[in-house]
Amino acid sequence: MKTLIINTYAGSLLLGANAIKHANIIGSYEDSGFGSANTKANVSLFKELAPEFEFIDHRKHWPDQDLTDTVILAHPPCSAFSQQNTSKAKRGTGSEAFECTRVVLKYGMTNGAAAIAIESVPGALAGA
Repeated sequence: MKTLIINTYAGSLLLGANAIKHANIIGSYEDSGFGSANTKANVSLFKELAPEFEFIDHRKHWPDQDLTDTVILAHPPCSAFSQQNTSKAKRGTGSEAFECTRVVLKYGMTNGAAAIAIESVPGALAGA
């Protein structure tokens, strides 16, 4: 089974996925460039771990592709539901931060992903 990581946050999710035997990691895609500088600095390491690895630093460059044999592991921002976020405009399922969760779900379903696993918080479930 192939594995695609979305929003690896400089590699932590990618390294965790690499610990799964037979994960066959094909890439790390970022939603809006958050953590991209750190990921770019480690691309050579990631390619050692996963020779088919492709890094894409913004969702506008995510390719349409057949993901029927691919599991997506994603870590979208959860700041829309954080207790530390006191801005009404930046909270909830209508916020820009939550948009990444919607984009990941749409991308996975549109491209026929075998499975989609999104690390998030309880507040995100209603919007998903």
